[in-house]
Parts: sequence; structure tokens; C-alpha cells
Amino acid sequence: MSAQTYRVQRAPGGWSVDRADACLGVFADPAEAVALACRSARDDAAHDHLAIVTAQTTPQEFHCFVPAHGGATSPLPSYLRLLVHND
Repeated sequence: MSAQTYRVQRAPGGWSVDRADACLGVFADPAEAVALACRSARDDAAHDHLAIVTAQTTPQEFHCFVPAHGGATSPLPSYLRLLVHND
């Protein structure tokens, strides 16, 4: 399974959201940048792709979006472990 990565980092004019070699946008508010990255990553997971968001904000953030159980065509990479908390 390949992973799509999104990075939120400081850029001229605000906070950029980068995926691979493309900038998806620059926002004045870091929360808006993180929200865009997470929406994009959630959409990737809905289409059976693992997606990771890293934000170099304060505090730094890390979000991981995984496909629904049964939707993935291959298991998670060995370096990732999915923990599920059931109440």
C-alpha cells in the first residue's frame, strides 16, 4: 500500500499545504491549512489509500487516515500499527 503525504508548513504569506511536488494552497490561518490537508487525506482514505498529514504548527500535528477495514487491497505497512479503542 502506498501512502499519500501532506505537509503543512510556513511559507511566504502564511501556511502552505503541499502534496508530493504540488502546493495545494497557502492560508493565513494554520488551522485552515491543516483542515484542507485533513479533508484531502480523508478523501484519499475513502478511495482506499493510506494518507498522512504532518503539520509544522505549534503544537506540531500528525494525522493518519486509513481506508475502512475490508476496503484496503493490501495490509498496512509494517511500520504502521492501527490501534482501535472500542468503548
